[in-house]
Amino acid sequence: KDVIMPPIGKAMSGVDFSSLAYVLQSADPANNKEAITISYGVFINAVINFLVVAFAVFMLVKGINTARKRLEGEQEAATPPEPSDEVKLLTQIRDSLAHRA
Repeated sequence: KDVIMPPIGKAMSGVDFSSLAYVLQSADPANNKEAITISYGVFINAVINFLVVAFAVFMLVKGINTARKRLEGEQEAATPPEPSDEVKLLTQIRDSLAHRA
């Protein structure tokens, strides 16, 4: 709240969303009643915080996945896969036919 929103507010020309509210009923000091408000600015702050954190986590996970794929690609290139039983059998048949001819 105190770390993320001030730079965002500064980037948006000093707008502070937390003070935004819709007044349902005004304050009445004579009857000692406080104003009834819906503070939608706090909700906007929460949504922005969520989006910033979600984007940061997305980029972190994407970077980790990219690094993992790169590492797996290097390991696969270093060790060729062993041929299957079918390929071994076909190779033996080919070699046998080539030896007869």
